[in-house]
Amino acid sequence: MKIGCVTRHPYPTAQEIRVTKFAATLHSQGCAFFVFCPGNETQVPSEPFEYGQVIRLKSRMVGRFGKLLFAPLPISPVWIWWFSKQFREHALDLVIVRDLRLALPVFLAARACGIKAILDLGEHYPGMMKIVGKQSLTHYIIRNHWLITWLEAISVRMADLVWVSVDENKERLQRYSSRIEIINNYPISIEAAARKASQRPVSSTGKPVTLIFLGLIDNIRGLDLAVEAFAILVRDLCNVRMMIYGDGFFRRALEEQVKALGLEGKVVFGGWVSETTKYEILAEGDIGLILHRVCDLTQHTVPNKLFDYMSVGLPVVATRLRPVTRILEAEQCGIAVDETPDAVAAGIKALILDMGSRKRFADNGYRAVRARYRWDGEVKKIIAGINALTSHTC
Repeated sequence: MKIGCVTRHPYPTAQEIRVTKFAATLHSQGCAFFVFCPGNETQVPSEPFEYGQVIRLKSRMVGRFGKLLFAPLPISPVWIWWFSKQFREHALDLVIVRDLRLALPVFLAARACGIKAILDLGEHYPGMMKIVGKQSLTHYIIRNHWLITWLEAISVRMADLVWVSVDENKERLQRYSSRIEIINNYPISIEAAARKASQRPVSSTGKPVTLIFLGLIDNIRGLDLAVEAFAILVRDLCNVRMMIYGDGFFRRALEEQVKALGLEGKVVFGGWVSETTKYEILAEGDIGLILHRVCDLTQHTVPNKLFDYMSVGLPVVATRLRPVTRILEAEQCGIAVDETPDAVAAGIKALILDMGSRKRFADNGYRAVRARYRWDGEVKKIIAGINALTSHTC
């Protein structure tokens, strides 16, 4: 079977873990896998990767008009034409679209080519529009909450099948379609996370107790809250540090905050880490942080990092995000705290000082991932969904 996957991000990128999971899964089933995406200045139009082929649409025009013409937008004749051409040339049997922004062009092209299309809706997009803000005039159109709500409803109805990552998002979208399946963000290979973090007691000597964050650095992830809470924490506990792995537009503001609070050397930015090394790095930590801002967006998803933390036995401290809190409470592998610096600092401090709870949370999360939160079960649902839509079988 030949399967395509569309993302608006120039692939490969650490932002598209789901695409890589789909690629690895379907490649292992003998499928030919193609990723269709925009291309940046340094990328070639087409190249192989570990699980298939990446094919990129690159602008042939310079200037503002060219940028607008080739932009990945919901109503784009260029993208509709390009998808139709690519789907036919590669004789696709089915296409998965990973982003709401390109959903309509994919659906129109798929119908023109007589193939089925799956919408992988990983986020609460109307909720995202409320929190990302508007930094330019065009944002008042492309980030308009009501427009995105309409686009989401139309896209869900047009999709032959919709995949979401949590129950909360499925419940929200069922008014538009009954064809919704949950594909959880479970780790694809826990064998890579065989090493378990060693919980170290807090002391004035030796290695510091380390708080870890892994992921995109933006204004939604609550890292400014984490830094502010850390500044409170170090007043009482001297031998602690915070490691922030990842990157994003909010990093510079965060670095300035760290400097203003005099936390240089105690809050360290480690940049992006590869999928092959992330578990080794996480295993050097003591506590994993998920302090995302509580909003419609974050109340309808579970970040990959939760399962990454659990995979190496890191106890988790999170804000009161419903899907995350549900798992923390069910598995007894971390704590949820209020979204204030004092509450975050108090929660982390209590956990650091309570070695018994830390070890229990660490062991519970480590075992839970291996027993229940495995990608193997999601693979069966992915294959079943694809086979039900096509005349071929994976």
